[in-house]
Amino acid sequence: MELKDSGERRLMADLNDSGNGSDLIGKRFGKLVIVSICGQRRGGHVIAHCVCDCGNEKDVMISSLCAGRTKSCGCFRRE
Repeated sequence: MELKDSGERRLMADLNDSGNGSDLIGKRFGKLVIVSICGQRRGGHVIAHCVCDCGNEKDVMISSLCAGRTKSCGCFRRE
């Protein structure tokens, strides 16, 4: 598995240490909270299933969460 950036490497180290991703579950990024790890996308990006504070669910690349590029399901823009 090739990881794209140091933030994703750091989070995946947490995932590997716990064996089941429980270290990542509940971690908050902006309005999104990780509820599960979905797997990988083409290119090696790891995908997390998140729930937004507004109630919507969204699958997001962990690297986007770490870099601050994704902070909500899109409701931030609508506010």
